[in-house]
This record gives sequence, C-alpha cells and structure tokens, in this order.
Amino acid sequence: MRRFSSKILIFSACLAVFSSEGASLAAGGGGGGSSGGAPFLLVGMNSYGGASGKSLNGATGYGLTFGMEATKGVFRTLGAARFEYSKDTATLGDASTGYSMYGASFVVGGNVVMFPGSRFQPYLMLGGIGGVRLMNVTSSYTQSFSYGYELGAGVDIPLGNGGKGLRIRGTTSTVTAISELAGQTGFQFNSYIWSLGLSY
Repeated sequence: MRRFSSKILIFSACLAVFSSEGASLAAGGGGGGSSGGAPFLLVGMNSYGGASGKSLNGATGYGLTFGMEATKGVFRTLGAARFEYSKDTATLGDASTGYSMYGASFVVGGNVVMFPGSRFQPYLMLGGIGGVRLMNVTSSYTQSFSYGYELGAGVDIPLGNGGKGLRIRGTTSTVTAISELAGQTGFQFNSYIWSLGLSY
C-alpha cells in the first residue's frame, strides 16, 4: 500500500479543492477569485512509460480533454473529462504483443498562473485523475478503475481580442490500475502528454 499512498493523497487533495470551489465556479462565482468559468479543449499525443511487463512502456496514443476552469486569480480550479486511445505493441508479462486500450477519466485540480494580468499566461498545473481503462489483448477484454495524478506546465497565447487563446501544454502523469488488467496486477499508464488546443 505504501507505493499507492502518494497518489491517494494528491488525488484526495485535488478532489477536496475542486469539490469546495467547483460549485461556485459553475454558478459563476469562480474559484480563486474568479468571476466565472470558461471551457477549454485539448488534443494530445501520449507517450507511455512504466515498468516493463506491466505497462505500455514505449507505446504511443492519443487523447482528447475538455473541461471548465476558473478565469481569474493566481490559482484557478479546473475540472475536465479525458478520453484516451492507444493501439500499439507493448511488453505484457514476458511477451511483446499487440493491444488496444481505451480510457475515460476525470481530472480535477487547478492551474497556478504566474502572471495573471499579462496577455501571455504561463502556468503550472496539478491534477488528480480517476477513471476506467479497457484493454483488448488478443481479443481478450479486461477493464479496471485507475487513479493517479499529473503535473504539467503550459502557456495561453491570445488569439485576437475575443478572449480565445491558443493553449500549449505538456504534462507527466502517474496512473495505476486498481485491479488486475491484461493479466497483470498494478498495471501502469504513466505517460508524457503533449497537448494543443483552445481556451475560451
């Protein structure tokens, strides 16, 4: 249980922050001094890592993330849904085999905006992740809930004067399946995610 404790603590902290401020954000009160919430959309390329034999180490995939976030202040709460897909080859157990993976997760946490009054807004991001993963290995399907956290950094670049911005973000995530998946216990979905999208 010790190796899971840090993920549990970080996910719980992010969930507590989002739960306490998410209702006011949705109602227009906003977290962290916000005057309202705004949507964002990101398309990402995933590069997976983790322990050999029980991860997608060396494989790649794709992700789509959309959500809402506070728009004012230094700390801005966020909540998002993320969908992932990967079809590649990985070492599972002692053999290299082809697989398909589908993932659906919620991400809750916040951004720390370094220069909230500037047009270009670099930020740091921390989020807890909880969701479900489905693996198809040689036509055998298994699924499991998964949880973890991610750390990242990015920048919003304004597009004109309409409030929309181009968002560039890179994150690293540590995610573990709760139950056995693809014949392995403690299956890992650690990844580096490079994303490009829009903030509104």
